[in-house]
This record gives sequence, structure tokens and C-alpha cells, in this order.
Amino acid sequence: MLAGLITLALTFTGFTLIALGMEKHHAQIMDKPFNTALKPVYMLSGWVILLIAAVPCVMQYKISIGLTAWFGCMSLSGSVLVLMLTYTPRKVFAGAAGAVPFAAALFLVNILL
Repeated sequence: MLAGLITLALTFTGFTLIALGMEKHHAQIMDKPFNTALKPVYMLSGWVILLIAAVPCVMQYKISIGLTAWFGCMSLSGSVLVLMLTYTPRKVFAGAAGAVPFAAALFLVNILL
């Protein structure tokens, strides 16, 4: 249960970073102008976080079910991101910034339990 929530939070953050690496979505999410020098940083960090997001699911459910759960979490968080970009694009950054400490807190709870 906690692994799924951790994965959801991390995949939402990863997809948000990838979206920030795109000029159109960056303009939707942020008020600042797009910095092309940061594009590789956003993209690489987004992909790394997406890969790290697979770890909690694989640890809890083993490789076959864990990867399936990871893909499901990516589908759900990607859908949420698309809807947020459509209807409330300014709240995407706040959601991703809040998802990181949420995932860290859940990870610590998961370790302690």
C-alpha cells in the first residue's frame, strides 16, 4: 500500500520535471521564462526519478508485479498531470513540490513499520 503511494508521488514529480523541460509546458507551469540551458537537467532528473520510482514497487511486490504496479502508477500520475495542465496549470509545481516530502515521509514510515 505505501509503496504504491510512494511510487505515485515520485512518478508525478518525475513527469512534472519532464514537462518543465518542454518550453510549452514550462510556460504553463511557471511564470519565469524558459531557460534552454536547464532543459537537459529537467529531462534527466525527471527520467531518473521515474526509474527510482520503480524501486518501492519492486521491493514490495517482486519484479513481475512490481513493474506492472509501477506502470499503473505512471499511467495514473500521468493522467493526473495532463488534467492538471489542462485545468489548473499553476498548481502543478506546488503539487510536485509537495509530493517529494510526502514520498520521503511515507518511505520513512515504510522503513519503520
